[in-house]
Amino acid sequence: MNIRITEETAKDLQECADKLNISRIGVIEKGIQLVKAELKK
Repeated sequence: MNIRITEETAKDLQECADKLNISRIGVIEKGIQLVKAELKK
């Protein structure tokens, strides 16, 4: 899958991945899980 993101978002994504020691897709998946959890509240 290809996604378009701003340069700033790309930097934020990489920073999160680095700090969590996971892949960028791992960060995206965590984000989806957080949104999904919020929707269930």
